[in-house]
Amino acid sequence: MSPTTGAKRGARAEGKRVLMIGLGHLGVRVLEVLLRDPGPHVYLLAGREPERIRRVANLARQYGAAFGDRVAVEPVEIDVADIAATAATLERLDPDLIFAAVSLQSWWVVSTLPPALAAALEPACVGPWLPMHLTLIYELMQAVRAAGSDATVVNAAYPDVTHPVLATADLAPDVGIGNIAIPLVGLRLALADEHGVDLDRVQIRAVFHHHVNYKATRSGDPRPAPFHVSAWLGAPDQPAAGEPLPVDPATVFAPLATTLKRASGPHFQHIAAAAAGVVLRALLDETETYTHAPGPAGLPGGYPVRIAEGVVQVTLPDGMDLATARRINDGGALLDGIERIADDGTVHFRAENAEPLRQYLGYDASPLPLAESRARSVDLMQRFVELAVTGAHRAGQPHDDLDQARSLR
Repeated sequence: MSPTTGAKRGARAEGKRVLMIGLGHLGVRVLEVLLRDPGPHVYLLAGREPERIRRVANLARQYGAAFGDRVAVEPVEIDVADIAATAATLERLDPDLIFAAVSLQSWWVVSTLPPALAAALEPACVGPWLPMHLTLIYELMQAVRAAGSDATVVNAAYPDVTHPVLATADLAPDVGIGNIAIPLVGLRLALADEHGVDLDRVQIRAVFHHHVNYKATRSGDPRPAPFHVSAWLGAPDQPAAGEPLPVDPATVFAPLATTLKRASGPHFQHIAAAAAGVVLRALLDETETYTHAPGPAGLPGGYPVRIAEGVVQVTLPDGMDLATARRINDGGALLDGIERIADDGTVHFRAENAEPLRQYLGYDASPLPLAESRARSVDLMQRFVELAVTGAHRAGQPHDDLDQARSLR
C-alpha cells in the first residue's frame, strides 16, 4: 500500500481555518496565490513581528477586495522558537491546515555574497546548510504535537531532508511543497512544444530528490544524480491508458538551461508558490488532484502524489516499488550533501559538500543530532554573517544587501 497522510478531521461547514506561518518572500506569494480564489476559509497570518503581520493582513484584505472578495483574515503573533507559547496559540486557534515557510536563512541568500565567494560555496549545495532549514520546522512540529493539533501541516523548508529527519522523532509534517514540482512545469512545456500537443494532455510521473532541481535548473543536466521521469498523453490518473511519450534521460532536462531558462532568486519564486498553491488548494477544497511533492509521509526526496478528500497518497510510476523510489532519492540526497540519516535522526554529511563551509566559514559540518539543530544553526549563521561582511568589504560591496536579503526569509 502506498504511504498516505492527512485527513485527520472532517471539513467545517463554514470553511477551514488556514494558519500561515512565515510570511517572507515565498509565504506572501503563496498567500497571493490562495487569495485569487479565497473560498469560505479563514486565513490566520502569523509571524514574530506584530506590526508587520498586521500590515500583511491588511494587504491581504485589500488584495481580496480588489478582486471583489471579502476575505476573512486575522493577524497572529507567533515565535516558533517559543514552543510552549506556540502550542498554546495553536490550541486557541485550532487550525485545520498549517502552511509553514520558516527558515533561518533562505537557500538564495548565499547568492548575495560577492560573486567569487558565492561561487566558492556553491559546491556545498544545500545539505550542509541543513540547520538553517531544520531548526524552525522542528520547533514548530514540537508545538503541534504538544497542542494535540490534528491540523494537516504543509512545509516549505527543505522537506526532502527535514521530513525524514523529523520522522525519526514522529514529528514529520504531512507533505512538503516545491522542489520536485518546480522543474516538471518546464518539462511539461518542453514536451508539449516538442510533440505539438496541448499542455493539458501532457502528463508526467517522476521521482527525484531536491538535488535534481538544484542542478538541472543551473546546467540542464542533473546527472550523476539518479532520477525517474515517465510521460504520456492523456489523463493524470490513467498512465497505462495513455500514449507514451519518449523521454531521453540524457536530454530531458536540457531545455531548463536553454530555451526555457527562467529568472531565479528571491524575486522569482512564482513557480514554488504556484506549486504550493496546487497542494494547498487540493487540501482546502478536498478536490482530487495529481501533482508532485517532496517529503510526503516523512519520506526522503520527491514523489508523484494524489490528493483527495484531504488525504495525500504517493502514486508511484507503473512498475516501481517504494524501495526503488527511496534508492533514487537517497542517491540524490548524497549529492546534495546528505550522506545518511541515522535511526535516531542524526544527520551525517558528505565530506565533499561540507568542505567549502569548513574552508570559508571555519564551520565543522560534523554529524548533526536533531536536538542540536538550533545551536548549530546559530553558529553557522554567525559565521556566515562574518564572512559576508568581510567579503563585501573586500569587494567594495555594501553589506546592507545581506541584511535586506535575510529579512526576506
